[in-house]
Amino acid sequence: MSLDFGRIDTILKIDPGYNALGRLTAFNDGSTDTLIGGYSYDATDNTTAIGGTARQCTYDTTARMTQARRAGAVTMNYRYNGRGEQVRRFLGTTNTYTLYDEAGHWLGDYDSNGAPKQQAIWLDDLPVGLLANANTLHYIEPDHLGSSRVVIDPTRDVAVWTWSLKGEAFGNTAPNQDPDGDGAALVLDMRFPGQRFDAASGLNQNYFRDYDTATGRYGQSDPIGFNGGIGTYVYSLSSPFRWSDKFGLLPGDCYRTENLAAAQALKDILPASIREDLEYGGWVYQKPNGYYSYTAPRRGLTSSVNPGPRPDGATGAYHTHGDVTPGYLGEAFSKADTRIPYGDAAYLGTPSGKLLRFSTSGSPYIDLPEAIPSSGCGCDGNNNRLLEFLSNAFGWQL
Repeated sequence: MSLDFGRIDTILKIDPGYNALGRLTAFNDGSTDTLIGGYSYDATDNTTAIGGTARQCTYDTTARMTQARRAGAVTMNYRYNGRGEQVRRFLGTTNTYTLYDEAGHWLGDYDSNGAPKQQAIWLDDLPVGLLANANTLHYIEPDHLGSSRVVIDPTRDVAVWTWSLKGEAFGNTAPNQDPDGDGAALVLDMRFPGQRFDAASGLNQNYFRDYDTATGRYGQSDPIGFNGGIGTYVYSLSSPFRWSDKFGLLPGDCYRTENLAAAQALKDILPASIREDLEYGGWVYQKPNGYYSYTAPRRGLTSSVNPGPRPDGATGAYHTHGDVTPGYLGEAFSKADTRIPYGDAAYLGTPSGKLLRFSTSGSPYIDLPEAIPSSGCGCDGNNNRLLEFLSNAFGWQL
């Protein structure tokens, strides 16, 4: 399969190569057949090498990257907390510790003494402020998905960091760290929602996985399996201007009913909710074409979660209850859960694995059915439907 990207005056033709297991093994220049990048994997589908020894990665038993190497030399080591968040990067005696809020947003990086290196200020899911360069306040201007695009020095009212929307679609364009030309570079590693660039590995850390901008794919197979779509390495349904994936667990498949969409949303995130004893939530909504889908899950607290802004076409909110916690009603809707607008539905995943629905009309309580994506998985009218057909017909890994 060949893919063409570009404008009329400049076209890049890419020929991806795959092995018998459907894993991407090579990117070739389609015009000259020159190898652009070769890829190797371990037995559990994690990318272990890009370009031979140029870039190599080591993983733990949970498929989390623990070490990055270049030309055989260790460039960084990584550690994670029980929630799956990367909280420590170290090389030799140099450590960087990272904190997150309850929703999984990056709050800041700190040295071994707890002194801040950089800290972020959030307004809901939007990054709006940055404390950097001796704890100086900067303003962040995000785009429609929540990616940081411009950082402003409020004192001089000039941009000191930009990441252009006109850049490569999957993020393979470096930001301008000195757009004002004063010789002082501002380093900000935020990229697509939930991602932070890691210079040591050359990848974007995307919470549960690591993202390779050169291919627009993840380095690890999707931990939720085919629940996130048939392409388990694909980022954001291959539509990064329309979708984001801040946890590396992509929602977005289309379902013929809202109940099926809600069931899949709950199945995606319920294991993490139980493991962390935290609630997760989001929205089920109807697309303009009549199919249903769901928003990315948002992390909450032990007994509550904010599903986020109500999207167009919303039909109800979904949320989970974490592990069995004394004093909380885990296996059923609470009174607060059922205080919803007339016509809406509420969906719940419980610690025992039950998937429940409450509605203000019709039968108030029902069990949700097994979630099966619609055969119209490319229901947004893009090329996903064609690619799915080709994948099924020829065994391609997309």
